[in-house]
Amino acid sequence: MRFLKRVDLEHRASDKGLRKGHGNPRAAAAELLFHREAPFTDQAIGSDQRQVDRLAAAIIEALAEHFVFPQVEGLEAEDIVPVRDDRTGNHPAKRGQRHLIPIILQIIAGAGPRERGPNALVLRVVVGGEKQELAVIEGKAGTALGNTAFSKDDAQLAGKKGLADDMPFLEGHDRGLYCLGFHLENGTLRWKTRGRKPAGGLVFHVEQRRPFPSNPMYTYPKNYDVIVVGAGHAGTEAALAAARLGCQTAILTQNLDTIAQMSCNPAIGGLAKGHMVREIDALGGVMGINTDATGIQFRMLNAAKGPSVRAPRAQADKKAYQFRLKWVLESAENLDLHQGNVSSLCVANDAIAGVETSLGLRLTAKAVIITTGTFMRGLLHVGLQNQKGGRMGDSLSTLSDHLKELGFEVDRFKTGTPCRLNGRSIDFSSCEIQHGDTNPPRFSFISEQIRRDEHEHHTLNDWSDPMFHMEQVPCWTTYTNARTHDLIRANLDKSPMYCGRIEGVGPRYCPSIEDKVVRFADKERHQLFLEPEGRHTREFYVNGISTSLPYEVQLAFIRTIPGLQEAEIIRPGYAVEYDYCPPTQLQPTLETKRVSGLYFAGQINGTSGYEEAAAQGLMAGINAGIKVSGSSHPFILGRDEAYIGVMIDDLVSKGVIEPYRMFTSRAEYRLLLRQDNADQRLSPKGDEISGLLSPERRQAFNEKKAAVERLHQTVANARHEGLALPKWFRRPENVYQELPAELRQLATDAIWQLIEVDLKYQGYLNRQRDMVDRTKKLENLRLPIDLNYQAISGLKREAQDRLQHIQPKTLGQASRVSGVTPADIGIIAVWLEKRQR
Repeated sequence: MRFLKRVDLEHRASDKGLRKGHGNPRAAAAELLFHREAPFTDQAIGSDQRQVDRLAAAIIEALAEHFVFPQVEGLEAEDIVPVRDDRTGNHPAKRGQRHLIPIILQIIAGAGPRERGPNALVLRVVVGGEKQELAVIEGKAGTALGNTAFSKDDAQLAGKKGLADDMPFLEGHDRGLYCLGFHLENGTLRWKTRGRKPAGGLVFHVEQRRPFPSNPMYTYPKNYDVIVVGAGHAGTEAALAAARLGCQTAILTQNLDTIAQMSCNPAIGGLAKGHMVREIDALGGVMGINTDATGIQFRMLNAAKGPSVRAPRAQADKKAYQFRLKWVLESAENLDLHQGNVSSLCVANDAIAGVETSLGLRLTAKAVIITTGTFMRGLLHVGLQNQKGGRMGDSLSTLSDHLKELGFEVDRFKTGTPCRLNGRSIDFSSCEIQHGDTNPPRFSFISEQIRRDEHEHHTLNDWSDPMFHMEQVPCWTTYTNARTHDLIRANLDKSPMYCGRIEGVGPRYCPSIEDKVVRFADKERHQLFLEPEGRHTREFYVNGISTSLPYEVQLAFIRTIPGLQEAEIIRPGYAVEYDYCPPTQLQPTLETKRVSGLYFAGQINGTSGYEEAAAQGLMAGINAGIKVSGSSHPFILGRDEAYIGVMIDDLVSKGVIEPYRMFTSRAEYRLLLRQDNADQRLSPKGDEISGLLSPERRQAFNEKKAAVERLHQTVANARHEGLALPKWFRRPENVYQELPAELRQLATDAIWQLIEVDLKYQGYLNRQRDMVDRTKKLENLRLPIDLNYQAISGLKREAQDRLQHIQPKTLGQASRVSGVTPADIGIIAVWLEKRQR
């Protein structure tokens, strides 16, 4: 291949031996490269060395029309190893022939290709008959490949191993096969071989001469500020937040009929999760108010315990929740909805420029938020059977392949869901009933604004009417038993998790029933909750038996449980494996470190749960909106300000080793971060961002704030039972309900509860505020962006590596990085002090 030595490419090919109609080898090569057709057949090329040379020369010449090769060194004919078929013994060299390798090239330019990318070169040609057929390389951004001829059998085997990898062709497979690979990286065309005689290390310096021809791609005529990929709980909050900030926003999702679908249990809230829902509401989010509008049972968990661990939880009507939120999105200003499957991102100069779908649609944007849930390369397991999909009945997304090509680290997690039962087949007389609270606790601080009229078919509850009385639907409880456990243990060999079919790590705090039986073998029974999925369905969710066992095993062990002896399974339980991106690749704003303007939110960050996803979506939407507006002041919540701040700090500082779930124990200042004061903590911060809070929400907050201040002043000067009221409240047994009626009537129950907690726990609250003040000294100490931790002597190697990878913004964040000790923080603090002198 000496012709590569010269840019002018003096080597020309004649038309002899080529198929009729393609006599000009240059035109034939151009057609191969630019239109990805296959005008050549095995009869056209055959095994003649000169014809192979001519085709290779024509390909290089066609490339030269679009790329300049100012420096090409070291590639000689001797570096190319002849093809050999070990099975037939047919070795061309024995016949005195020398075969150069026809090159398959895939060069990436511009925005990057789709599945058969607009900037990918794919050559399909046969050399020497059907036993030496070159594989077809599907265009993938960032993957550039070349290879020698090999047999159809080997091609099939290579295909099974996955052609999406960088160099997948039978690595380590001894059939005398060799590969030549090219990859355009930062203007440099890198070249390498694989096989018995690798040439290795050769580099071609390349610059683009003119735009490369691409497949037809329709660009949507509207330029968006923010595009949200996915419309689950993260996507809906992200899109609505960006739209409220005045950004022209688009949602792009695979199926507009599954917006905000509850893939798992039909419930919102719970311990710590309920806190986050109230924080979302305080910042103008939609999850809380949508739950209040469509809830069918409301409870306050841990009501008898301390105020920091009380949390609201609600059963929602699954379809009403989903369809009402779809209507909210469709009605929102500055927000468009599109249906499509995103296959790649448009990235230019390390900044996001838009997205492309599998149907040839390109949408441009200044910021993109990825909220793909469990859909990235999702794989569903029921027993030893599996199928592709992010949710039963839905397709998957291949976007994680493209994220890998952009340089993102991608890993694998697993989650699961239980079976659903037909309520008519359940014997509720054998179960324990669980009612909602008489005075239903609500999530939204403005639920009184929820109105239901004749057009509001999916708004079930009208909290604007003082006479409204909600009829709550009960849940039920039952228990597994020894027969259940024995049956599960006897079939563990059919569980994909226990027989090695599942690679991903599952959630420790929401284990499958198989895990419970194995890990807690001493437990005689496990509690199950039978939760209704809505007012107008008989479908019940069986909370507590997430499983991936075969259908027949699920049916057998379900029928060992009291109340479920005749149960009919409507939908089987299943496990789902999916790709996620370790969140240490993110800034605290949830913007990726690698690509400016690209944000990740939800399960793509390794979290688990609707509430965690919605909180991330809200923060990503706010920060994306702030960024495209040109502001340099991102919106970041501290660990002392919100559970949302605790979660995001945990994710970006510590990373995840299993699906992340929020708990009250994760918050060191949880007495400050109660669910009842979320609006007092966060609504003023939200009000500083123009448009984030609606005028109605702002007015409601200001009225409540004024009422709280008035009641504080009244209580400070009041007495009861011979004591000043603040001192009376500090007695543990005293509660506001025991106050005289004339005092209680001064404010609502919600405001009296705030006052009582503030007075009763005043000493503890002051102590936590002092801890916050001391900690802020570390949080306010900024670390240089370009700080080289390897250069700080005294730091442990583990600390150096972790800090170099995370690149924390402050010394406080550095102190929370896994593997970093207080001694390491002390060394860094001393180093910073010396640097400032």
